[in-house]
Amino acid sequence: MDGRTLLESSMKPFVILDTVTRPDGFGGYDEVLADGAPFDAAATMKNTTEAQIAYQTGTKRIYTVVTRQTVKLKQNMKIRRVQDGLTLRITSNATDFATPAISDLKLYQVSAEAVEV
Repeated sequence: MDGRTLLESSMKPFVILDTVTRPDGFGGYDEVLADGAPFDAAATMKNTTEAQIAYQTGTKRIYTVVTRQTVKLKQNMKIRRVQDGLTLRITSNATDFATPAISDLKLYQVSAEAVEV
């Protein structure tokens, strides 16, 4: 055992997607997403009956993302799971749900939706 918790063991590599500008060749610019800072997180799809009904009626897939408190995800940030390219848009702020200060686990939890980029 390496001292990690079960939750920490389930974390996978992610990267923050940064918006950068590049010349478009016509005197303007394009905004593109580029890999930014790497971090580890656990992302699970919400599989409740309500989430499944919402998905069938056109809502995007909803995820819960858990990270260490050193990673402060903010609403509308985009992140990508390295393993399979899953791209998520964060829909809450990390500081809205944190483990209690007394806890040895220093984690944040955010909600996110799957997006196409």
